[in-house]
Amino acid sequence: HATIFDLFERFGGPCILHDSRYTQFYFERLGQERFLQLAGKLLGREAGVQELHRWLLDQDLPTLFLEPIIKKAAPLIVHTEKVKKLLSEKYGVDAVCLPFAATMKFEDRDISHAARIAAKRRLGIDENVLMISSFGYTHFNKGSLECIMALDQLLAWKIPAVLYLVGSNLVSPHITDLANRLGVSEKVRSFSDFLSDDLYRDYMLATDLAIQLRTYGFGQPSGALMECISAGLASVAN
Repeated sequence: HATIFDLFERFGGPCILHDSRYTQFYFERLGQERFLQLAGKLLGREAGVQELHRWLLDQDLPTLFLEPIIKKAAPLIVHTEKVKKLLSEKYGVDAVCLPFAATMKFEDRDISHAARIAAKRRLGIDENVLMISSFGYTHFNKGSLECIMALDQLLAWKIPAVLYLVGSNLVSPHITDLANRLGVSEKVRSFSDFLSDDLYRDYMLATDLAIQLRTYGFGQPSGALMECISAGLASVAN
């Protein structure tokens, strides 16, 4: 992403805006000090560290940190009419709306019952358990802790469920601590990094039920939810 952004930042041009806010991206790109300087410039006031921590959790965002992108984009392309309206009201920009393109393709034979069982076997997963997965990075704003609490309830109801957090775990100590405190650590699987495309695809095929949550809402589905839809996967989303 950084290489693509370098090119766009230098030359400008057509821009497909996948994310609705770029808080985390600019923070990681600039570091804390320069990010706060950018925030101060955009807001016309000094930005503090305490409010920065809330912004990184997508809480109380005073701006979506899209101003530098909007300035360079010609045209700016978004995925839903709701985001188009949001950007028009907040920034006065007239974005182009195009549907979110699926990044993974599945044929009917790929998502048949037999193909899904085969994927479970390749991953060494018991065919008799209820495999629940959340795809994409693991974080507080993805409802990852709430998913573990829900798993605890399912197990209390004697439902043989296992939760897979399929993506880079950005809050590993918190995931481990909660799972241990609830006594469900043997039923939670997470990963330290993103998986290869083939392995990610197998987890999607093997999954019985997906859950894709967000603690924020800017009016468009996530890429992971679009992939679940492409895979014909029963999914819960807020």
